[in-house]
Amino acid sequence: MPANPNIRFSHIALWLLLAIGLYGALSVSYTTITGTSPCPDFNGLPICFLVAAGYCAMAASQIGLSKKNRDKLFIFGWIIVFLIAAAGTLLQMIKGDSCPLSDTGFPLCYLSLAISVLILVFYKVLNKRSDK
Repeated sequence: MPANPNIRFSHIALWLLLAIGLYGALSVSYTTITGTSPCPDFNGLPICFLVAAGYCAMAASQIGLSKKNRDKLFIFGWIIVFLIAAAGTLLQMIKGDSCPLSDTGFPLCYLSLAISVLILVFYKVLNKRSDK
């Protein structure tokens, strides 16, 4: 891990956000598989599975790939997560009852949208510093 405290913080923050997002997506996917609380689907494919795949791609991009391949895999995963979270947030705001809810009733698409934006910020900060 880099010695610079700002870079170290950015790495930790990025991994923490990826872990939170992946845990959330896998949790919702599990409740969908068990039938406890299914997430919305797109053409028969539960959207939470796509979100989980997007978070997996972003996490996988951080492990041992060349910068070019890392960027491609990260952006691919990020776009999936961001577009689904943004669409879910918009639908939730317009018509309601579009996103899976937390135990407290908070729409998880709002959380996923915030996490995806923060992930991009930390990813960009790390890439900007590694380009120097």
